[in-house]
Amino acid sequence: MVRESGSPGGPWVGGGPRWLAGMVVLAAVTLSLSSLGTSWGPAALAGDSDRPATAPGAGPDDEEMALIPAGEFAMGSEDGTGDERPVHRVYVDAFYLDKHEVTNRRFSRFVEATGYRTEAEQSGGGNYHDGKEWKPSVAVTWRAPFAPGDTIHDKLDLPVVQVSWNDAVAFCRWARKRLPTEAEWERAARGGLEGRKFPWGDDDAQGKACYGLDPASGRPVAVGSHPPNRYGLHDVAGNVFEWCADWQSETFYGTSPARNPQGPPSGLYRVVRGGSWNNSSNLIRCAYRDFNAPSRKLSCNGFRGARALR
Repeated sequence: MVRESGSPGGPWVGGGPRWLAGMVVLAAVTLSLSSLGTSWGPAALAGDSDRPATAPGAGPDDEEMALIPAGEFAMGSEDGTGDERPVHRVYVDAFYLDKHEVTNRRFSRFVEATGYRTEAEQSGGGNYHDGKEWKPSVAVTWRAPFAPGDTIHDKLDLPVVQVSWNDAVAFCRWARKRLPTEAEWERAARGGLEGRKFPWGDDDAQGKACYGLDPASGRPVAVGSHPPNRYGLHDVAGNVFEWCADWQSETFYGTSPARNPQGPPSGLYRVVRGGSWNNSSNLIRCAYRDFNAPSRKLSCNGFRGARALR
């Protein structure tokens, strides 16, 4: 990525005390829940235990969504780039977020259902890396994502790329979703870990994310190829950058509202988060911020959908 810049009834059940039967059931349920790991835990921890920890996709999109519990977190990093400072406390309401980035398979369903044509298909194509630089090509679109003549036939479970911010918004509208705000995205990516570098903590990224690949021959991997974070989200570090709803501002953190910030009211660029398959580990940190023009189409830009609790 190049920066652009008790039970009623008797006390006996089946010859044994009812309370003993209940204790057996409770123990079984507890054991079952513990085997599920962290996918159920965050909802209860955050006081959203009346909400399911996962939900089916809204509307026609069948992607399972993870509950991101309401709460406060420290947004930004003192060790990163200037626009990641100051670190500031932000409260975000609970919401649902796609567990995976939108894939070519899911985007194909959207196109088949609506006849939608992406901005790259309508005018000018997208941008791919030839090993030396980013190059525009009218032959590069989401259907031919990494070079002229490419195809998605063997890439249906890879994240869709060569989609603009406007294309991402169009898909989300069809799916009855929306793009996450930048604050929602970072809250979700951190998975409840406070002040850590990556979604899994501060350990080295090797084997935990798709990153650092040769821009000429590298590709993102199938979504879900790496373990999820504690909220059940895959690939929030690396694979592809993800569009957020916000306009970009390098100085916004200094004046950001403390509750559900929406970003500045206007701007030239939209925020992208998470880093990509062709970036160094420093660019797949939770706090790393980047941005692109809303019309920009690249082989390293994708997205995932969000929706509010009902």
